[in-house]
Amino acid sequence: MEVMETAAAGVAMAPEDAPRGTVYGFEVHSPEPLRYLRERTGRAAPRLRVVARDDDARPTGEPLRRWLPRPGNPFRADLFAEGNAYRLRIEGLGWYRIDPEGREVWVPPTADPLRREERLYGIPLAVILARSGALPIHAATVQVGDGAVALAAPGKHGKTTLAAALAAAGHRLLAEDVSCCTLEDGPAVLPGPALLRIRPDTFERLSVPGAEVTTSDDERVHLAMRGEARGDSSPVPLRAILFLHPTDGPMRLVGKEPHAAVQDLWVLATKLPTDEDRTRCFEAIARLAGQVPAFDLARPNRWDLLPRLVDLVVEVTGA
Repeated sequence: MEVMETAAAGVAMAPEDAPRGTVYGFEVHSPEPLRYLRERTGRAAPRLRVVARDDDARPTGEPLRRWLPRPGNPFRADLFAEGNAYRLRIEGLGWYRIDPEGREVWVPPTADPLRREERLYGIPLAVILARSGALPIHAATVQVGDGAVALAAPGKHGKTTLAAALAAAGHRLLAEDVSCCTLEDGPAVLPGPALLRIRPDTFERLSVPGAEVTTSDDERVHLAMRGEARGDSSPVPLRAILFLHPTDGPMRLVGKEPHAAVQDLWVLATKLPTDEDRTRCFEAIARLAGQVPAFDLARPNRWDLLPRLVDLVVEVTGA
């Protein structure tokens, strides 16, 4: 069978290993069906290969980092070093192998294709982005006009619901969970997967244009954005960062000093546990906080306030 070599990884690639779309600035090549990728523009993009593969090798020793089940993150994961690569075990799915230098990710071959793809866009790609010099943070991001606003918060703080309300109002969803910030040509966001996971009650109340149900469970309705709702893969200038805080009191929007924004971004950023990676992450956060206005947004989690919140976010971006 005819094969060709990838320039980045030197891996034999079958002709059916075709480009599937783009995510976070990468052009993804894979023989696997991928539902949530955005269409590629003419802009050159580095190649990332995704393949369903497993072997008998298993890491030993303690993990570099562990994620435990918590609200908004209902799974356990363990990350291990493997030379210049990483092994990631996600409970209930299996093993991923992450090679940042070769730009390749192995996904578990026997796992449900939709679930393993959704997890691919979380920890595995965040690790590759962090190693490439980008800044992945736990935030939903929406394009308003010609700029983007990041809705930054841990799980169960309402960021996905607010992002869905903005999408229902006609604004483009760039990322629903992990946002990739880049500072190369000024602060910008690289569009993530065309994926939105919302609570069933949110799905019943909000009609999101271009959204197609891929699957659902008791916790979430999983949506793929289609057509114009996907947009292209060009970076979108980041205009504002909103840190979301639930409150029982009145809605409040307060400007945030850069040093305080650095502290919150550090908590929400993906960091690998080496001095080099942590230094690179801190420097990127400091630059981002010094260039993009940040705000604390405290609001009650009430449906009747969503229209006001949407208007407030639009106003903050200057659209």
